[in-house]
Order: sequence, then structure tokens, then C-alpha cells
Amino acid sequence: MTEPVHIASLMVQCRPEALDALAERIAAEPEAVIAARDAAGKLIVLLETESSQRIADLSHAFALLDGALGCSLVFHGIDDETDVESDRGDDAQPATTSPSPTEESRK
Repeated sequence: MTEPVHIASLMVQCRPEALDALAERIAAEPEAVIAARDAAGKLIVLLETESSQRIADLSHAFALLDGALGCSLVFHGIDDETDVESDRGDDAQPATTSPSPTEESRK
């Protein structure tokens, strides 16, 4: 089994004049991608890391960069299923569900 991947998005607010330098510094982190930017001084950063602690460390580091006003966690999720199809096995059938009581009463 592979290790889970922690996926997060952050909003980094900064002084508009520091936007380019801050974006360059953040993008230098191997786990970080700048997904969007606003000339008013906002960056949306996507992270894929090995732990929630790494997300916290990067968030704290980004907030302390020159020109940064703050960094907020917008989303955090954990992807621990890298290949659902291979986990089921070759002869596995898709899961089926029973109709809900409401669906039964419509028949």
C-alpha cells in the first residue's frame, strides 16, 4: 500500500508590490503550485505533501515571507486510494446498492 497524499489549498495574501517575488519564492517549493493570482495581492497555492505537518510548516513559512500579510488554509484532504480499480482485484464486480424505501414505493 502506498502512503497517503495530503492535498491542500492555501490563500496567501500579500502587498501587491511583493506579489511577483512572493509567487516566485512559493513556486520554488517542490510541493507547491501557484493555481491563481490576483494583482491586488492574493495567491492561491495548491500543495501535495506527505503529511499534514508539512502543510502546516509550509503555511507558516509562507506567512512569514517578506511582503506576506497572511496565509489561510482553504482545503485539506487525504488521498489514500491511488488506484481503486487495482485494489478491487481482476474479477471483482462493481458494488450495487439496494433501492431506497422511497424508490421502492414509486414502483
